[in-house]
Amino acid sequence: MFLQRLGSGDRAALPAQQALWMATQGSAACLGLEGEIGSLEVGKKADLILLDLRVGTANRYAKKLATCL
Repeated sequence: MFLQRLGSGDRAALPAQQALWMATQGSAACLGLEGEIGSLEVGKKADLILLDLRVGTANRYAKKLATCL
């Protein structure tokens, strides 16, 4: 996704909305799992992470995330 923007020099080469769809619902559909995953709906499986990116807290979360990966 980012390579498309870099290659073309166009910031609108892949809109954020399309990138989000590709990473969620589009991926689930490709796997044939759109009924189970891909969107936040009642009855579907989901992993969700919320981060506080305010100054002073972002570094702490980045270290924890790097440890998880």
